[in-house]
Amino acid sequence: MADAAIAKGKLGVAVPTLELKISFFEAMGPGIVYAEGRVMRWGGSVGFLDGDLKDEKGRLIVHATSTIKIVRPKKA
Repeated sequence: MADAAIAKGKLGVAVPTLELKISFFEAMGPGIVYAEGRVMRWGGSVGFLDGDLKDEKGRLIVHATSTIKIVRPKKA
């Protein structure tokens, strides 16, 4: 999810976590894991993210949501 936020915010933006919720639906065994992170809302100073982990069969293993603080670099 942080990668999605950093890509949205461009170079120099920091995205510290304000809140994180993780829901575990299944135990993950050996095998390939697919991850997807999304920016749900990008505001002036706060952003909302979510992400999923799925197994090789496409079953949802983990779903997470996060609230972040958007810290833009100071102008020189």
